Amino acid sequence: MRRTFPVVVLMVVAGLLVPFTLIGVWAQRVLLDRSHLTALSDELLARRAVRVALADEIVAQLEMQLPELDQLQGTVQPVAVRALDTPAFDTDFNEALAQVYKQLDAGDTTITLNLDPSLKLVRARLEPIAPELAGDLPSGSQISAITLVRRSDWPVVWGAVSAASGLWLPALLLALVCFAGAVLLARRRLRALGIAGVVAAGVALVLFVALVIVEHIADRTIESGVDESAFEATWDVVTRELRNSVLVTLAIGLLLATAAAAAALVAARRDASSDGPSGSL
Repeated sequence: MRRTFPVVVLMVVAGLLVPFTLIGVWAQRVLLDRSHLTALSDELLARRAVRVALADEIVAQLEMQLPELDQLQGTVQPVAVRALDTPAFDTDFNEALAQVYKQLDAGDTTITLNLDPSLKLVRARLEPIAPELAGDLPSGSQISAITLVRRSDWPVVWGAVSAASGLWLPALLLALVCFAGAVLLARRRLRALGIAGVVAAGVALVLFVALVIVEHIADRTIESGVDESAFEATWDVVTRELRNSVLVTLAIGLLLATAAAAAALVAARRDASSDGPSGSL
C-alpha cells in the first residue's frame, strides 16, 4: 500500500502533463515558428473556400466604401476571386501571415489578418470591366483587418495555449520522469508499464475529443458573415499537426500497453509452476 499511493500520484501527474506537452509543442512549432506558420499559406490557399471567403470580405468592405459597386451586382465578387487566385496574392497572403506571427510573438490579445495589399490586385482586375469605379478606389484606401481571434472570446483556451507554449519542455521532461518513476516504484513493473500506456492513450483520446468539441463550439460562435466552410478549412490546416501528434501518442500508448500485457502474460506462464504473491503497484 505504501508503494501504491506514490505510483498513482505519479501516473496522475504524468497524465495531466501529456496534453499540456502536446499543445505546447504544437504552439511552438506551428503558431510561434515564423517559417512554419507562413508555410501554411500554401495549404490555406489550396482550399478554395478560404480564397472565396477572403474575396467576399474584400468585396463587402469595398461596397461599404463605394456603394456604386452594387450596380455590378455579382460581377465584383468573381473578379475578386480571380484576383486572389494569382501568385501575387499568394505573396501578399504569405506576408500577412508573417504579420500574424509577429502579433502572436508579441503577445497581442487580438490577432488580425491584414489584406490591404490585395486591393491593388482587385483594382487591376476591375479596371477592364468598370474603369471609372476602379479609378474611384483611392490608392490609400484601407481594408479593415480581419479579426481572427480575440483573447476575450476564448480566455481559458488562450491562457492554456500560452502557458503550454512556454513550458512544454519542462512539462515533457517531468511527464517522462513521472512515468518512469511510477514504473520503477511499482511492485509489478510490467503491469505499471501497461497502465502508463493506458493513461497516455486515454489522455490523448480525451484531448482528441476536446479538440472536436472546441471546433464545434467555435463553429457555432463565429461571427455572422464568416463562411463556415472557410473556417472549417482553416481549422483543419492549422490544427492538423496537433491532431496528428495526439493520434501518434494514442497509438504509442496502446502499443505500450499491449506490449506490456503480452510480456506480463509470458512471464506469468513461465512462472506458472510457482505460487508467487499477488502484490500490488
